[in-house]
Amino acid sequence: VSLGYVKFLVLDEADQMLSMGLEVRSAIRLYIDMFRLRVIGVSMYKFVHTY
Repeated sequence: VSLGYVKFLVLDEADQMLSMGLEVRSAIRLYIDMFRLRVIGVSMYKFVHTY
């Protein structure tokens, strides 16, 4: 097995892990945004209905 092939395998694996990490990060960000919107929505709703 040549050194270039090993390097390619390692880089490919790292690339896949990186893109997976980015996907996970964007999913977490989306979840946080949804949660934040819901909290804001609930507090706005309560505010509107209190006054």
